[in-house]
Amino acid sequence: MSSLFRVHLDRAPSGVSPALPPSLHEGYGGPLTFPEAPAGRPYVFTNFVATLDGVAALGVEGGPEGRVISYASRDDQWLMGLLRGAADAVLVAAGTARAEPQHTWTARALRHADASAIEEWRLSQGRPLHPLQCFVSASGGLPPEMAVFRAGDLRCLVYTTRAGERRARILRELGAGVRVLERDGQVDLAAVLRDLRETEGVRHLLCEGGPSLFGQMLDLSLVDECFHTVSPRLAGPGDGRTRRLLTGGRSWPPGRTPRLELLSLRTGARDPDHLFLRYRVLRGEA
Repeated sequence: MSSLFRVHLDRAPSGVSPALPPSLHEGYGGPLTFPEAPAGRPYVFTNFVATLDGVAALGVEGGPEGRVISYASRDDQWLMGLLRGAADAVLVAAGTARAEPQHTWTARALRHADASAIEEWRLSQGRPLHPLQCFVSASGGLPPEMAVFRAGDLRCLVYTTRAGERRARILRELGAGVRVLERDGQVDLAAVLRDLRETEGVRHLLCEGGPSLFGQMLDLSLVDECFHTVSPRLAGPGDGRTRRLLTGGRSWPPGRTPRLELLSLRTGARDPDHLFLRYRVLRGEA
């Protein structure tokens, strides 16, 4: 196959990730590697799509917002599937999970043209067919009819609070792992990452949001890289309630704003007006 992307810049560092098989390497237009995990937690990379003015959630009901924002970009969907294949686990907040109850965070769920190649790549490394499905829910109130809890080939973990553990019991009965990691009445995200590294052996973790979870993790310095698709669309702020910016409600004062370093810039061969960016989050620099 020919490359699905036009590569304008790619200076991603070499890493420990196994090499992509030839078809995926060609489709991506080069290697996809990640550094080794830092001590005590996985290496965390995120993947989001947002409008040119930074809106990542439109408040759309009954459908996947990301596909609306991206114009259902085939290149965006392909990259999302590849990143899921590269991850040992995918972390999602409860609101994002509830918005797509029939979704699973796998390449195959995207009707990915190369899903089989991604799965074979994972199996060749001795990894499970699909990444571990992880959810953060302070209330424990994830719908038991969600597809992830009904799929026989998926492992699921739900991180909740002491108050949410009772509601999450039904999820445990469906085979999901339910773990209480709480701090100040909320799920302790730093403890979640430690648990995934120490008990599940997760080295590379993909976070798919939503925006509030992304903002919290940035605030706690728990994000190492960001994959960011810029869609050629403008949305505006809406009514200020349903539409959310990429980092949710988080904001930082001047001098403390997170700074990023551009690692990769691609445009889509089929969707040339989209930008596919990869950034490294810099530490200790304003």
